[in-house]
Amino acid sequence: MAKQLSTKTTAKQLWVIKLGGQIFTNQKSIQTLMETIKGCEREFQSQFILVHGGGKQVDELLEKLGFVIEKQGGLRVTPPDQIPYIVGTLAGTLNKQLMAEAIKSQLSPIGLSLTDGNTCHVEQSSLSLGHVGLCQGKSPAFLSQLLEQGHTPIVSSIGIAHDGTLLNVNADHAATAISQCMNAELIYLSDISHVLDKQGNPINTLNEVEADAMIQQGVIRDGMKVKVEAAVQAAKTLKKTITVMSGFEPETIYQRIQGQPVGTQISA
Repeated sequence: MAKQLSTKTTAKQLWVIKLGGQIFTNQKSIQTLMETIKGCEREFQSQFILVHGGGKQVDELLEKLGFVIEKQGGLRVTPPDQIPYIVGTLAGTLNKQLMAEAIKSQLSPIGLSLTDGNTCHVEQSSLSLGHVGLCQGKSPAFLSQLLEQGHTPIVSSIGIAHDGTLLNVNADHAATAISQCMNAELIYLSDISHVLDKQGNPINTLNEVEADAMIQQGVIRDGMKVKVEAAVQAAKTLKKTITVMSGFEPETIYQRIQGQPVGTQISA
């Protein structure tokens, strides 16, 4: 069970929480996350939007089906014959698994994709990546209405282009776009508690200059490179500190809500 909250109250805030695929491997972590969100809604009147990917689960399915998995710079290459399975996994199975746990924690979840209610504009990023999309925030109206009605939006990283093409969007980029659209605080839940330096030690704070240097040195690479770049972009746009922290200790969200430093704090 989630631990008891303090009686301290804070100003009402909107938080976007990005979930990585690793959290789906630990049912207890998902349960604790939903209990934490429910507790923060009750105690602090905080509001939450969850944005999720599911790369590990997509990889497992595609491998079982005999597909070749290719990535460029930490981004998945998505050929036309793979997109139906990716959509089914992200917008279908994983989205509904999160909704099921949210319902068990007495939340009122709404399962969505990025382009529902004109929330985001998504377009194909490049022909070399296939059905991969770039995402920009468009209108906060739909999500705002859902939040006002007491719902918890759970958004998969699937979008639809203006011509009806289904597109797979990197979930870190998707969470950044939604946080920018909603002017919300942003937390990336990862499979590690901090961004790590070249010795493998945790980094508590990281700015754009430091992040760029570590990327150039190859210290930050692959999926973490995408995550850190997205966080820096969000920090610049929102003029807020972005948090990268462990998805296996979601109860530390309590600490972040109350202004305590947790994980790696990324600034512009």
